Amino acid sequence: ATAENNSMGILSPPPENEYECAQLVTRFHQVMAEQATSEFEEFKGWLQGSGKRRDEWAKLYTDEDRLQHLRALQNKARLLRSRYARHRRELQQLTPEWLRESEAIDIEQQTQQAQFQSAVESIKL
Repeated sequence: ATAENNSMGILSPPPENEYECAQLVTRFHQVMAEQATSEFEEFKGWLQGSGKRRDEWAKLYTDEDRLQHLRALQNKARLLRSRYARHRRELQQLTPEWLRESEAIDIEQQTQQAQFQSAVESIKL
């Protein structure tokens, strides 16, 4: 199901197309992994002396509590990043052949354009 970007959201049924459904699931896991990574980096930054302290961190009185929380955030981020990577691989397997061919053509055109721009830049007076 998908939800609009507001406080309550409106649920709609998932797409029937397996590839489109996999795209949504992959996007969900990407967002979760990015949030967990950001939370880890923010807490680690605060421990290193930069950034603002969140209110929930005030309960971490000892250095051991802080390190334990940092390790927990690290484990959470690693887990969610691995789930995202797994879903990204599954999405690649479900990618239709025509889309793969189209992406390959786009990459080839970008490479040719970069080579052309490089050749233009190399011509000097």
